[in-house]
Amino acid sequence: MALVVTTAPTAGHATSEEREASLHRAPFGRGQTHWGLGGGYAFSIHRNGPTSRNSTYGATGASLAIGITDPMGGGAWYGGNIDLMLEGAYLFASQPSTGRGGGGSVLLRWNWLGGGRFVPFANVGAGIVDLNFNLPSQRDGFNFLLQGGLGAHVFVTERRALTAEWRYQHISNANLRLPNKGVDTSAFLVGATFFY
Repeated sequence: MALVVTTAPTAGHATSEEREASLHRAPFGRGQTHWGLGGGYAFSIHRNGPTSRNSTYGATGASLAIGITDPMGGGAWYGGNIDLMLEGAYLFASQPSTGRGGGGSVLLRWNWLGGGRFVPFANVGAGIVDLNFNLPSQRDGFNFLLQGGLGAHVFVTERRALTAEWRYQHISNANLRLPNKGVDTSAFLVGATFFY
């Protein structure tokens, strides 16, 4: 990814009209779709202290997104659009015990569109996960997943990008069953995104 970032051509000094036109040519906007494949690793934060024995786990998954707004903000630094994203994931725990989980989330993603090949974003969302991590501090079975984070697409062609992001993730069952200390992690994810 570092090689792609350092060798990607950068935009010269463009007029505000050129920046505006560039935003509308980008593969972002109302009705534009993209899908992605990726994976990564989530490290325990131990928000409830070391006795909570939060899990560390790997994740792999796929996403499908559709633009729900056209680009807004013109050529300003904050200009961008909003995507609605559906995401499915498979989790495989490695610490403190092995286990697995799977589920899906709905997220909203804001894409900043003023940076040419480099498109940073922020996202936030919620979902459900069927957990089987065998933790003494978190009941297995149906759980909720809350998450949010920051990342970026780095376009390698006009419609394909490498994607990397960080997310804070919280898994709990809202005290429907005890124990419910929650699983809190800092997740690092990488993958590829295809725009249509």
